Amino acid sequence: MKIDVVILAAGSSKRYGKENKLLVKIAGKSLIERALLLGANLKAALPNLISNLLIVSCYEEVKALALKYNYKYIENVNSSKGISTSIHLGVKNSQNDLLFMVADEPYLTCDTLVKLVLAYHNSDKNLATLIDETGQTANPCLFGQKYYNDLLALMGDKGGKKIILNNLADTILVKVNSAEVKDIDYHIAEAS
Repeated sequence: MKIDVVILAAGSSKRYGKENKLLVKIAGKSLIERALLLGANLKAALPNLISNLLIVSCYEEVKALALKYNYKYIENVNSSKGISTSIHLGVKNSQNDLLFMVADEPYLTCDTLVKLVLAYHNSDKNLATLIDETGQTANPCLFGQKYYNDLLALMGDKGGKKIILNNLADTILVKVNSAEVKDIDYHIAEAS
């Protein structure tokens, strides 16, 4: 079993404001660069499990960084139709299980990703996700090929959470501190 990392980075950042939040820097690195490095570090940590690094976006600035970090860049010309279009492109560009990541979780660590991937790999389950101390599921999420058709059936601005919640018996839940999976949807003091 091989896993492809797919970073979903084609959102419009509506809640964030006028600037592209992917380019906002925290401690000297943009959110998108942090996500790209995280995926690359995961591949370096688990080279026998992680196969391809993919990113789905619609931004030229993201494309340049993706190529710098050896990701396959997939252009989403339909990003305004919602996250499902990026998920579809990830599925169509892979023949492996898929680890979907978002780019706006700057506090997520490689150690947590390794725990998630290894828990999935060492189980007979076809789904895996993080779960925080309040019981909320969080990104990133792993989907086995068994769920490709379900992912391709998603429409609009709906991600794979519903698939996971409808198939909890087939899901590995890996505990994480909620602070680590806090996403950046609004301007934050740490941004520079």
